[in-house]
Amino acid sequence: MAASNGGMGHRAHQWAERVTSQPIVLRAPHSPGECRRLLAEVTTSQSALSWHLHSANAGRPDPRLRGTVEPGWISVARWRDAAGRNSFAPWLNVMLNDTGETTTLTGRVGLARSLADLLPLFGGIGSLIILLLFVTGVVGLAQGRFDDLPFVFAPVGMVVFFTVFVSAGMRALHHNTPQLIAEINEILGSTAAYPVPDSPLG
Repeated sequence: MAASNGGMGHRAHQWAERVTSQPIVLRAPHSPGECRRLLAEVTTSQSALSWHLHSANAGRPDPRLRGTVEPGWISVARWRDAAGRNSFAPWLNVMLNDTGETTTLTGRVGLARSLADLLPLFGGIGSLIILLLFVTGVVGLAQGRFDDLPFVFAPVGMVVFFTVFVSAGMRALHHNTPQLIAEINEILGSTAAYPVPDSPLG
């Protein structure tokens, strides 16, 4: 049973990754160390509130990126997209590989991993709750309890609300992803190493 649950979890993760992100390969004309330096200069791990309240940042322009820049691994988003509570801000998650006089950045760009991994769980729990409410309402109406009518209409409204919410978020993700890539290319002078496969975001 544990192995089965593990397999289902892995498949759910793969589905969420495929739907909410796309593969990306960039090549920068710098060493990995120089790429990290250039990105670190314009990146903060702080939230917008923390950054603006820090006295050392008084009068300084906003950073260009938010996230982490570590040896061999980068996870960043545009500051204007991720500084607040925009759950659908696109993130670039890539490994830095030394390819001689250049650096190849390989990974994925799209929804934050933490949120992407939670989508199947939220979808499953939400679907179960909506189904239970709807069944309760239908059974109540069948037994003549017309005060259970809200249990029939409320799930429909919930489905419409969450569908609109997620659709709007995915449109924002789709719109802002090319802007994040352009920001990284401007900072690093990087370009696409080769065309990446088509994806739901493409």
